[in-house]
Amino acid sequence: MGTDSASSVGPGRLPGEVKRPSRHRPAVTVSDSPGFLLNQAVLTLNGSLDRALAPSLTGAQWTAVWLLHERRISTASELARAVGTDVAAAWRLAGRLADKGYLARSPDPADRRAVQLSLTPAAVEACPAWRATVAATLAGLLDDVATEDLPILNRVLVRIVANGAGAPDTYPPAAPPVRGATPAQPQERNRR
Repeated sequence: MGTDSASSVGPGRLPGEVKRPSRHRPAVTVSDSPGFLLNQAVLTLNGSLDRALAPSLTGAQWTAVWLLHERRISTASELARAVGTDVAAAWRLAGRLADKGYLARSPDPADRRAVQLSLTPAAVEACPAWRATVAATLAGLLDDVATEDLPILNRVLVRIVANGAGAPDTYPPAAPPVRGATPAQPQERNRR
């Protein structure tokens, strides 16, 4: 009795799993699918950041703090776009940061319907320590990755993000403009 090679169980395959080859790439299984592995990497990163930054912040809260600290966002709608969620969830995240004393909300002088988000002095003061914790966490996750492979990993990730955004890839990625900045007022960003 013969078996169908497309549905047989093999290394890294689940019973009944079907391999579907593409014309450009070899067939993959769920466990070695780039999408599955990217998702698992994000879950691992977020869980690791949650543990490392506790009790001060979660990984999601660090992302919001970093975006505000680097002046890449200044409103809840910009936060929502940056982290891929809806505005209501961004407001909840902002509310939790405000409850912890890390975020201030103020009326936008240019648009009375909008609210500006900014870091409190306590958050700005804590940012270097949080950044060091994040860097150490990332270093631990990348511990067995060869140094020469890191630029390749970065280029692949930038290409994936660019493909998803329908934009040309740029490495390093360009920072979005700060609201209200004009050519006469150069954007200032905190550098490491």
